[in-house]
Amino acid sequence: MKRYLGAVVLVSVAMCWPVFAEAVSLSIFPDPVVGLPGNTVLTSAEYTAQGAQVAGLQFDVLYNPSALSLSSAQAGSAATLASKSIAFNLESPGDTRFIIFGLNQNVIGNGSVADLKFQVSSTAPAGPYNLSLSGIVGSDASGHAVTITNLNPAPTASAPEPSTLLLLGSGLAGLVAWRSRQRKTGTA
Repeated sequence: MKRYLGAVVLVSVAMCWPVFAEAVSLSIFPDPVVGLPGNTVLTSAEYTAQGAQVAGLQFDVLYNPSALSLSSAQAGSAATLASKSIAFNLESPGDTRFIIFGLNQNVIGNGSVADLKFQVSSTAPAGPYNLSLSGIVGSDASGHAVTITNLNPAPTASAPEPSTLLLLGSGLAGLVAWRSRQRKTGTA
């Protein structure tokens, strides 16, 4: 029985090892960024490899375009150490796409992959200003996709809870019934 249990544990660990080895993540640090109107604020996209062999990255940084504008971006220390370059393009106001790439098979290690400089609008209220990541894609040196956990996802629009809708609906029904009763009695 002990041998069987030991074999099961060993096989389970062996099967799960690739999952643990590729638990990579990307995050914005610091987030939120803090600044006053007219100031420049600095932040970076931080990559944690945790054993994965990622050689290229693509991701979008989302921000409020009425408060922030990207003034510059450069390859961070982890990208530079892997001899990678950075390219970025404004996809739409408040959405800039970044690509960390190189004509080599060097693996990106832990650290900053992009150092970003934002200008705070002179008409913006004082911070903090939230940034988020979207569309993260990673690949290994052979071009195979690597799953990357997004630690700064874009906020999603929340739908009202059913109890809120029920309360609103019953309130409206009550108003209709009250108005109907007032018309019948002639006291409107």
